[in-house]
Amino acid sequence: MSIEGLLAAKGVSHAQLADRLGVSEGRVLQWLAGEADLTVRSLAMLAEGLDAQVEISIRPREIEPGGSGSAGRARRRMHGRAGEWQGSVAARH
Repeated sequence: MSIEGLLAAKGVSHAQLADRLGVSEGRVLQWLAGEADLTVRSLAMLAEGLDAQVEISIRPREIEPGGSGSAGRARRRMHGRAGEWQGSVAARH
C-alpha cells in the first residue's frame, strides 16, 4: 500500500502526519512528491506516524520492452525514487 493510500485509509491529512512527525507539512509533501530524498530514518518516521512498518527488499529489476538507451535508463532509475518507497510501507495488522 502506498503512503497516500495509508493516509486515506486512516483518514489522516498531510498536515496531521506532519504534526505527528514534528516536521512541516511542506517536508511531508516533498517526501511524497519525490522532491526530497527519503532516508531510512525518514521512512521509519513515516511508518511510525502511520502506525505501519517499513519493508525494504532488493530484487532484480524488471526491464520494460524497448528498455535500452537513455529513455530505458531513465525509466529504470525512477523505480528507486519515492514511488518505490511508497509501495514499501505496509500497515500492521
